[in-house]
Amino acid sequence: MAHFKHDSITPEKGLFRIDSWDRYQFLTKLGQGGMGVVYKVWDAQANRIAALKFLRSEGGRHPQRLLQEAEAQSRIDHPGVCRVFEVGEIQRMPYIAMQFIDGPSLQAFTDEVSLETKVILVLQMCQALIAAHRQGIVHRDLKPSNVLVERKEGGAFWSYLLDFGLAQELCSEPEPSMRKVIRGTPAYMSPEQAGGHEDRVTERTDVYGLGAVLYRLLTGHPPFLGASAKYILSSVRRKRPTAPRAWVPALPEALESITLKCLEKDPDRRYQSMQALAEDLQRFLQGEPVTAPRRSRANQILDRLRQF
Repeated sequence: MAHFKHDSITPEKGLFRIDSWDRYQFLTKLGQGGMGVVYKVWDAQANRIAALKFLRSEGGRHPQRLLQEAEAQSRIDHPGVCRVFEVGEIQRMPYIAMQFIDGPSLQAFTDEVSLETKVILVLQMCQALIAAHRQGIVHRDLKPSNVLVERKEGGAFWSYLLDFGLAQELCSEPEPSMRKVIRGTPAYMSPEQAGGHEDRVTERTDVYGLGAVLYRLLTGHPPFLGASAKYILSSVRRKRPTAPRAWVPALPEALESITLKCLEKDPDRRYQSMQALAEDLQRFLQGEPVTAPRRSRANQILDRLRQF
């Protein structure tokens, strides 16, 4: 992570409505979405740059969501998970202070990097999710905008998972009122999530989500597209994704097989753990045979026909 001298940074004026806050000085806005806004700040107490996230109000429930995200992230001790420094509140606005990642989201990550680099980034995400699953935490909202990529000294890239706001304990029972509620991002959520089956969420749900992220890295778009969330959710539940090589014929067949195994509708047909997926990605990078089955010739022809 890049390091800064406080004196060398000029904050934007009028960036935040709290002008005098001894703990944090607001430097710039990093991003804004439906759930909240993130600022780059100078942490005067810890003498470091940080990212400060505020959640938007959701009928008075936003403090619980914020605490859930912070608690989940703070329990995962892995260099591929963005660190949580502090949870606080100012003027009735709860916030999380987090590690500042000096790089773009995977959503904005350049397509000019090599295929090997993309696979390595996904493998890094696998390792971070293995650590999360060992803590009994399923992310449930894996998507390119929830992954930041930083270039380290020497030029290598490193990925960081963040936004555990929808994380769920593997051993927990969903609230009855939430069992049929659809939560997540339609283009990247699993069929069980798309059907509102919160009680069926397992670590294989994250296997699907990471498979959808891998699909996006390989083809330039998620497995399913549509004019509405309803259409995408229906496709996630009922349609088979077009094989990546139908979009990019030069892709290695083994990598396509890995991706499609992640995206199986039936969780029992996916990789049964994030570790199993990581091992197949390692085999691919090392030029060894992978365990994911090859597509039949008939399915290859059907995918070609879908392009017309």
